[in-house]
Amino acid sequence: QIAGTVKESSSPADIPIKRRVRLFNEDSGRLVREVWSDPATGAYQFTRIKGNTKYTVVCHDYTLAHRAVVADRIVPVKIS
Repeated sequence: QIAGTVKESSSPADIPIKRRVRLFNEDSGRLVREVWSDPATGAYQFTRIKGNTKYTVVCHDYTLAHRAVVADRIVPVKIS
């Protein structure tokens, strides 16, 4: 799985937010999955994906207030 949290940087604490999160295959550039982060917690999760593949995760801001945030070369962790 690949999981994370989307938060907006602010003072005094980061605020969890709802945003579109896309998972791309690093080698081919193809879109693998797309989810929305939870509005209350900012959490997102991609499950049942190939474990021997590197991925790029892109978080898009549909409000257009911020640029996309990218995390590349992400390798899934096995869940039991």
